[in-house]
Amino acid sequence: MANDWQRFHWDLDKTLDASRPVMPPFVFRAAAADDLDAVLKVVSSALLMERAWVGSATEFSRDLEKRCEQAIAGESPACVVVQHGARVIGASVLDLAEDAEFHLITGPCILHEYRSRGFGSALLQQSLERLLKEGLRRATAFARVNSTAARFVYPKFGGVAEPLPTPSEAPRLAA
Repeated sequence: MANDWQRFHWDLDKTLDASRPVMPPFVFRAAAADDLDAVLKVVSSALLMERAWVGSATEFSRDLEKRCEQAIAGESPACVVVQHGARVIGASVLDLAEDAEFHLITGPCILHEYRSRGFGSALLQQSLERLLKEGLRRATAFARVNSTAARFVYPKFGGVAEPLPTPSEAPRLAA
């Protein structure tokens, strides 16, 4: 079985640019507990639209939904969203534990009709900034080799990819 997973990592002290994209009327903000349904809808939609996930998205959906619920249920939800008006159009669910297997639980997920406008990159930046703010110095994520995240988004902000040595190391879920 071929290993088609990569692990990405960022040195948060060195890779983040102090400038933030300004994208009015779109708002990047921390998620609130009542955003859970909207976040799950965005994540599910993004996963189903990603060609690299065809045929395997359903095997991850239950665990992914559980991890998203846990991340958002806390006092300070570990999720960044992009909002257009009252609608959540993007989300990135995080694991704030320093020793987490990976810190970007979902990676930047953007509704299909809003893709290719820089929101994924901006959401990645906001996610990495949130992790740095929480005291992390290094962040990790996993992605399928040919996914949009691995090809276009995760290499930004100093993201470095490395192949996973064996297929058994493949994460239970990742964008």
